[in-house]
Amino acid sequence: MRPVWRGIRPFVLLTTGALVLLGGFTGYRKLGYTASESLYGAVSQFVPGAFLLTLDGNNWELEITRAVGPILTGYAVLQGLLALTRQHARLLWLRMAGRNHIVIAGLGTVGSVLAESLQEAGNKVVAVEAEGGSEQVGNARDSGIPVVIGSAVDRTVMRAARLGQAGLLVVTTGDDTRNLDVLPVAAELLPRRRREALTVLIQLNDRTLWHVLRAHGFWIERERRLRVELFNLFDLAARRLLERFAPFGSQTPGGSPNTNVLIVGFDGVAPTLIPEIARAWQYHERRPAAELRITVVDPDAVAHCAWLLGQHPDLEQVCELVPLSLDVEGPGFQRGDTPIDLPADYELGAIYVCHTQDVRAVSAAFALSQRPETSGALTVVTLTDPRSGVASMIDSSRRTLTNLHTFSLLTGTLDPELLRSGVNEQIAQANHAQYVRSQRALGHTLEDNPSLVEWDELPESLKQSNRLFADGVGSKLEAAGCRLVPASLTPRHGFQFREDELEELAKLEHDRWVADLRGQGWRPTEGEKDPQHKRHPLLVTWEELSEAERDKDRMAVRQLPEMLLRAGFEIYREGDQAASASSGKDAAKLAS
Repeated sequence: MRPVWRGIRPFVLLTTGALVLLGGFTGYRKLGYTASESLYGAVSQFVPGAFLLTLDGNNWELEITRAVGPILTGYAVLQGLLALTRQHARLLWLRMAGRNHIVIAGLGTVGSVLAESLQEAGNKVVAVEAEGGSEQVGNARDSGIPVVIGSAVDRTVMRAARLGQAGLLVVTTGDDTRNLDVLPVAAELLPRRRREALTVLIQLNDRTLWHVLRAHGFWIERERRLRVELFNLFDLAARRLLERFAPFGSQTPGGSPNTNVLIVGFDGVAPTLIPEIARAWQYHERRPAAELRITVVDPDAVAHCAWLLGQHPDLEQVCELVPLSLDVEGPGFQRGDTPIDLPADYELGAIYVCHTQDVRAVSAAFALSQRPETSGALTVVTLTDPRSGVASMIDSSRRTLTNLHTFSLLTGTLDPELLRSGVNEQIAQANHAQYVRSQRALGHTLEDNPSLVEWDELPESLKQSNRLFADGVGSKLEAAGCRLVPASLTPRHGFQFREDELEELAKLEHDRWVADLRGQGWRPTEGEKDPQHKRHPLLVTWEELSEAERDKDRMAVRQLPEMLLRAGFEIYREGDQAASASSGKDAAKLAS
């Protein structure tokens, strides 16, 4: 309600003011005053206590305007004082309580949705926006989010947002170059005595740039003052979409083991969604020798498929990519005259309608729902704005079309889970999961080891320890003459460190762990581990460790290739020959 009133408030105030002015002018003219005297008297209605022209007789216009005018003036003054007070209160809050908060640099479409989502989840959020008069700034302030007006590459502005004391920085200015320019500003504003690295999530709209930077290990910060994560909206949306709506349904008993997934339209998320479906197929539990077919339905399907194979040459090793040049919005298809060529020896999996224009997406979805060959399949329509009228049409139709669903590229993707989607966080969580598995295999339980809990229940100090392990991955690989590259669709699963490398990297890992914990204020003890008071009995040199404790570090290094693979990366050693593509069976075994 408040955003609606804020939008119509100027119109209401101006209209009421104009009526007061007109009423006062008319009233004085009826009393015989000149036009200039009447105008003066009408304007004076807005000033409480001002000298007014003498009133003679019963004049209802002047009685009403003399009452309403001061009220309008008082309301305007009060609103100005409240706005000034709120702004000063927000700035005071930043100065006094601004610590471990989230700074959102850029309140465009992505930034505003993310800021609102994070605040609703209970996070302290501060926004930085260059356009002070934008609608997003007003909406954020109405929601209680402090907004600092200015450029995110201005050190004074970012200092006002208390960036040096923040726990997270998300950069979504809408310009990739400006987003990256924020990094040196953030590094400069970090206090030298700060113990923890600042995590920076940077949105990159250019997919090519995003792939290139990821391929060069851009997320590894050498000085470890910044923990940099890159994200692309469509890449993230593709993974979230498949998590929510699986492309492969349960196979019908006695039916075909093969699966055919339909991609209708090639806009928006489609170019990223198709490789993710192929990647998911390798980890999907299926019958032996089952095959995947991905059919692209679009008027320019042939050109789109050729481009996609150029971007992902190994795609054909995982699935059959089939172009179907068909316009599902054309009159022939709408009338049912144009058939969809679906092979009988493939079960139909999910159908994903990918159009950036919501009206086109809904039109295609309704057309598919009327065809007998596609009406029973899970159909997901990707929408930009879930609050649009076309989205409500689908929601109202779900009583009869139970297999029709919607997925918002914004609200379905830009939620607090975004903070967990980075490479560093995935490796940190995988490291903790491996630790829990190994400890339970040795017979340890929650009673004798309080750390054997799920990631969400882990104390923040131990989460930070796992993040620091992930921070050290780059230096470990560099010491072994290796580097990190994005995993292909047919990744190599057999990478192993040599025994001499394993021992040296395990020692480096222990030294890194000791240095990081000491930097966080941990101290050695002869007693049990105490996370609350930051005491640990293993803060000793490698030579002083028992063989059992050394094995834990060796195991962490040994499991590193698999952990990275699950996070979408693989280790490449200079001079290695390209390994043959792994079979789907091997991938499924790895996922088990």
